[in-house]
Amino acid sequence: MIKHHMTKYRENGSLFIESWLQIDLFRRCYCFSRKKYLIDKRGNAIAC
Repeated sequence: MIKHHMTKYRENGSLFIESWLQIDLFRRCYCFSRKKYLIDKRGNAIAC
């Protein structure tokens, strides 16, 4: 099964969004294609 996850959080007063793909095979979980973005005051995403 392939799942897409996304979470947002604040770190040192800055807003971040992280997303990744997760694949479950044979009772094991593998995460890949992890991306992290900083959201500025205007709402624009900047890759980290």
